[in-house]
Amino acid sequence: MAADVGTSSIDRGIVTKVTLGNGKTIVDKAVNSFKMNGTQLPFVYGEGVTSRWFLDRRLVRGLFYVTATGASRTFYGGALGTVAKSGQKPDISSIFPLPAPTLNARKLDLVQKLH
Repeated sequence: MAADVGTSSIDRGIVTKVTLGNGKTIVDKAVNSFKMNGTQLPFVYGEGVTSRWFLDRRLVRGLFYVTATGASRTFYGGALGTVAKSGQKPDISSIFPLPAPTLNARKLDLVQKLH
């Protein structure tokens, strides 16, 4: 029995946009399959809504959680979505079961300064 295996590569980034409350739009590479249709939602920054390892569900419910440490705990914490720092390899995007665009460190800093 033989098997044929094929691979392909597309050298294009998947682009996502984050529009801030001041109207500024930040564009970066990320997989984000959720359509927000222009809905503006408030966000919270990590320091005031976390214990050492977990998000406080009461403080993040219905909000976007902005974090420099990664998006995975957002899903379990009950936040509506997250804006997270992209990983060590900026050309690799993760997929999450909630809106979770990732931004490079410089762009994430712009979001954090609005808080």
